[in-house]
Amino acid sequence: MCPDKTRAKKQKQLIFPADDIHYPGQTNHDACYIPECVRQHNGEPLYILVAHWCLQQQDWVQRSQISEAFHITARRASYLMSYLRNKASRVVCVCRRQTLSNKA
Repeated sequence: MCPDKTRAKKQKQLIFPADDIHYPGQTNHDACYIPECVRQHNGEPLYILVAHWCLQQQDWVQRSQISEAFHITARRASYLMSYLRNKASRVVCVCRRQTLSNKA
């Protein structure tokens, strides 16, 4: 029987976790930085960490702010915002739609 490589990788992450790094459960996602203000929620899924962080901002949040705070790509931050807005049953969110003028 072949050893399970994903299990070994996951165990390695659990043996050497850093408080400021989030290791996702899915192997197709990269690790990311956890801001200090939400580290007490370490162990929660990334979208929950992002939701707590957004709540602490007490203002409208843009994907660039999430990207910068969690050291992830703007594309991944945009995906997380979409997930929070549409599919997360554990999160209540308010969305603001703003039409930008085309300055072409």
